[in-house]
Amino acid sequence: MPGARGHVVLSFGPDDAGEQALAIWKLGPTGQANGAWILSLNDLPESRDHLLRVFRLVQGWCLVDWRVETAVSHLDQLRPWVPTGLVEGLRGHVVGIPALIDEIREQRQRYAEAVEEYRSGTRSKILPLEWNVTVPEDEDAERLLTPAVPDGAAPVAAQALKVAGAVRRTAALWQDTEQVRYRRSFLRTFGEPQLLPPQWLASLRTAAASMSEAGTK
Repeated sequence: MPGARGHVVLSFGPDDAGEQALAIWKLGPTGQANGAWILSLNDLPESRDHLLRVFRLVQGWCLVDWRVETAVSHLDQLRPWVPTGLVEGLRGHVVGIPALIDEIREQRQRYAEAVEEYRSGTRSKILPLEWNVTVPEDEDAERLLTPAVPDGAAPVAAQALKVAGAVRRTAALWQDTEQVRYRRSFLRTFGEPQLLPPQWLASLRTAAASMSEAGTK
């Protein structure tokens, strides 16, 4: 996806040995995992170089979680080991999954209104849009969009997997939206199908561009 890198998930919790650990999941724009690390908090003083390599790798990605404040809190816990510049590089680009869902809901409403407008100006029978997958209500979204995780997954990994899966399922909601929309020829004036809605994609591109700009200074 030109100009976009993806998302990064941070989580804290017990690892397989029951020790407190940090999980870092690197996701593509639509939520597919393309990197994962679990680092013991007890070992961070010795493995700090490894942590910094990972943090440099995910600069230009958007930090994501169900709640923005959760993502920021996780990030701030790493300040003792991570330089301020790397922390702020992620802190400036945080997205909450509910906002992504809201955008999809708003875009569906926009398309539905366009169908009604078209129907009012034609004698042809035009049916309302029917979505294959309904956008969940706010109070149900986390429960419905969070996938089950493999049995035996360490709690720290399980939490990261849940957030990553929710990003993936949210992106799939948008892809269903575009598929249904593009079947109506008169809705193709909205453009070719996109993998992500406009604001979501813009957030990823802004994060990636900020990294590019930092590299030129």
